[in-house]
Amino acid sequence: MVQSEDPVIKSISVIIPVNERGEKLIDVLNDYQTSLSLIDIIVEYIIVLTPQYAHLAANIKSSFLDSSTIKIIVLNRNYGEAGEIKIGVDNSQYDYILTLPPYKQFDSENLSKIVGAIQDFDVIAVNRWPRIDPLLNRIQSWLFRGIFKMLAYNAPKDPGSGIRLCRKEVFDEVKMYGDLHRFFPVLAENAGFSVSTIDVPQSESDAYHRVYSLRIYLTRFLDILTVVFLTRFNKKPLRFFGSGGAISAVIGLMGLVYVAVERIFFDIAAGDRPLLILFSLFLVLGVQLIAIGLVGETIIFTSAKNNKEYRIKKIIN
Repeated sequence: MVQSEDPVIKSISVIIPVNERGEKLIDVLNDYQTSLSLIDIIVEYIIVLTPQYAHLAANIKSSFLDSSTIKIIVLNRNYGEAGEIKIGVDNSQYDYILTLPPYKQFDSENLSKIVGAIQDFDVIAVNRWPRIDPLLNRIQSWLFRGIFKMLAYNAPKDPGSGIRLCRKEVFDEVKMYGDLHRFFPVLAENAGFSVSTIDVPQSESDAYHRVYSLRIYLTRFLDILTVVFLTRFNKKPLRFFGSGGAISAVIGLMGLVYVAVERIFFDIAAGDRPLLILFSLFLVLGVQLIAIGLVGETIIFTSAKNNKEYRIKKIIN
């Protein structure tokens, strides 16, 4: 057996959420089992199936030699990958969680490298590199990450990677919903956990043209805005809403002053001018945004005693 580089890891829960591309799940599971069996750790597998893939349950069970190492959870509807991971974590028994995709994003021989990388870190994020995606998909990834870096301090190297290894306690403080699993390393780091990223070559079977609908791209952009707000402005909403509100209010106020000067000194009618309505709307919008920010600040101030804003790694006496 290949010894894990981290002697702390004696057991691990592998969670595989299956809500897309599960057609070759049995082959992928066999690859995972083969590679993880070479590492000197106890492994339990938790397979979370959406109704679309519920028919695979019997074949999954028969593919495991030891039925005590696998737990199959069949859902009544699709809760999204973040929800399925959370369900898997709630039903896991070990202190380390490894999430893996139901399709081949990387060669499973690299699992020993991933497990050995945890060491003193709380989260290991896997970046598929070098990438062998078509140029169009790489451009999409660059744009996606570039937008994130412009708005936030840091950005995940590979938000599409479904390979993550972390301590179970991370999920107690990092809340995931919707598609926020893509930003799990960023959210974990913002919560005070130590995060490390390692490179693992992308599998050839994972390289194909991916062009999504306009709705998907819009959803991704909204996810970026959500994460930026949660990580940069969650404790200081007035900076987020107040900056935009101040700009809007200043534009509205200056515009109204301009209209008033024209009306008073140049006898230009103001009541029937679209500019009067436009600048009034700018002023009202600015006041509303600032008010929202102040309400957010008030809520945070009153609940500050219940919010833990730090993490202690260890205390040495």
